[in-house]
Amino acid sequence: MQECAPVTVTHRVDARLLLSETCDVSFPTLLHYSAMDPYAVTATFLVGHGFEVAWVLARDLLPDGLHRETGDGDVVLRPSTRAAAPEVELMLSVRDGHARVTLPAETLAALLRASHHVVPPGTESQHLDLDTAIMRLLSY
Repeated sequence: MQECAPVTVTHRVDARLLLSETCDVSFPTLLHYSAMDPYAVTATFLVGHGFEVAWVLARDLLPDGLHRETGDGDVVLRPSTRAAAPEVELMLSVRDGHARVTLPAETLAALLRASHHVVPPGTESQHLDLDTAIMRLLSY
């Protein structure tokens, strides 16, 4: 009997909000991947008092961000070696400002490997339920 692979992957990490070159604040973050949204990884920043901020990141952007600067516009990733262990720095921008957040590179790489087990790269379109997506859009 073959065991089915999970359809979601979630990793909890401690992220750091970089306030300046010498000051940062740590907070828990959930990195989540679901086969139902196969092109995306959601980073949910648990910033305190029940307040959450979620960013949806393109899954195919993340592997490059482990090794070089990548991205354009609202999300830019790049490797960072300022901490004891390698990290990935996310630069997140909105109209009113921006934030620089770091995530442990090892945890991000583990999430990507697990997500590739759930949905191998290049097979994402096979996991889309377009009929349901269209029905959701039309019901609004």
